[in-house]
Amino acid sequence: MTRKKKPPSASVGTDVTLREAAQRALEAIDRALPYAPHCGEFDALADMADALRAALAEPVQEPYAWMAVGGSIWRHKTSEDDVPLFTAPPQRKPLTEEEIYAAIKGVDSLRAVEVARAVERAHGIGGGGGGVA
Repeated sequence: MTRKKKPPSASVGTDVTLREAAQRALEAIDRALPYAPHCGEFDALADMADALRAALAEPVQEPYAWMAVGGSIWRHKTSEDDVPLFTAPPQRKPLTEEEIYAAIKGVDSLRAVEVARAVERAHGIGGGGGGVA
């Protein structure tokens, strides 16, 4: 079943960020989930909702400055063509135990999670600074 595409309403606007669009999509899926078992798409919608929640939980890094078309650097955005500049990539999160086990599949070690956590700490992942504890 397809529906006719409508032009964006005034409430939606055309200047919606990807993050705002993802949040709106998650809200729409959450409203549809109670009816999904009747159309056979519950698992697919629930998976999409989980993926959107995970993506929206990621921290948003704000630009440090903006580079204009001519190469000038500004602390604020001066036009739609400006390119954002960031100080560092977003902070990485520690691996889950499931991710650790998947990464070391086939490695014979009973202390694999402890080893992985030590490596993460040494790389400054998950707080605690650098260096092996």
